[in-house]
Amino acid sequence: RMAAELHRELTDLEEAAQRTAARAKFDRADMTGSLISFLRQQHAIEVHLMPVSRDRGTVRRFDPERRTLSLSEVLPPWSRNFQLAHQIGLLEAGPVIDEIIGRFNTLLTTGESIRLCRVALANYFAAALLMPYDEFLRTAEEIRYDIELLQHHYTASWEQVCHRLTT
Repeated sequence: RMAAELHRELTDLEEAAQRTAARAKFDRADMTGSLISFLRQQHAIEVHLMPVSRDRGTVRRFDPERRTLSLSEVLPPWSRNFQLAHQIGLLEAGPVIDEIIGRFNTLLTTGESIRLCRVALANYFAAALLMPYDEFLRTAEEIRYDIELLQHHYTASWEQVCHRLTT
């Protein structure tokens, strides 16, 4: 029963990612630029790269008052894209994420468990946004599940591709 409920919840996130992608019309040739433009145009959020000398080991920092998202310059392109998509997930799918958390409130009993669940759900949205299910499945089948080719096509890490294949 729990697995069926979770599948339904993840379907809601997949659909939210599809709606966002349809509105955004991302350019796969410049996904980073597309994600940054979307944040700027749709949410008035500016994205900055933090020099390694100032990032203090932080890879991502969102300042809601200043409307800025800072990413460490040491992040590779696939991690930058994922962090940008994660932020878009928090903004675009916030209500869906809140509904999911609300439906699992008997399991999420602490502030920390709720925070971790929100991060996990925003990460799921990010993967769905960057690697849309139907397109990803079709591409994976066409190239016979070659993980390296999927990495290049989606500007994704090995881990990101493998995780998406399992979901």
